[in-house]
Amino acid sequence: MDRSRSRAFLLICIDSHTTSEVRVVDANQPEGEFRPIIPRVQDVEYDVTHHSDGNGAGSWFARISDTAKTFRVVEIPADNPAKENWKELLPARKSITVESVTAFREYLVIEERNRGLTEVRIRHLASGTDYLIPFAEPSYSLELGPVAEFDTTLLRYRYTSLVTPLSVFDYNMKTRTAELKKQQPVLGGY
Repeated sequence: MDRSRSRAFLLICIDSHTTSEVRVVDANQPEGEFRPIIPRVQDVEYDVTHHSDGNGAGSWFARISDTAKTFRVVEIPADNPAKENWKELLPARKSITVESVTAFREYLVIEERNRGLTEVRIRHLASGTDYLIPFAEPSYSLELGPVAEFDTTLLRYRYTSLVTPLSVFDYNMKTRTAELKKQQPVLGGY
């Protein structure tokens, strides 16, 4: 059980190795009936993140494996989640797997795996434009950190490579700049 980052819904996430379902209820009416966002379908996995601008029920952004095992990203109206109302934001791609989707007030963060490397796609929700955060090194390890705030432009991540010690960055999605917050010291004169 969880609460949406927008604080508008309570969620029950039901998962197996091949199938998932998310049931939700309005957080202001927690005694209400939990309803599935997407009805359970065998061998289809999905997870969701909620976005609301404060006007109306908002939208769910879902990472779903209904058309490919590499997942796609769709926007689902929270007040009418029928499949005919879905809007595809990012199609499934053969060589890139969508790992996670996180909604912020102004941005959608999509974590992807491309040829073994984690890539982070930032989508500005109002304009629909998106970009990948650039990383200069050809091989690295990246992990998105938890960000509890919904109304923020900062994204935290941990980054390391063969030549960069473990480092924590705050990335400003608006200015497209990264600020080093902490770096593990390397001993031995390296």
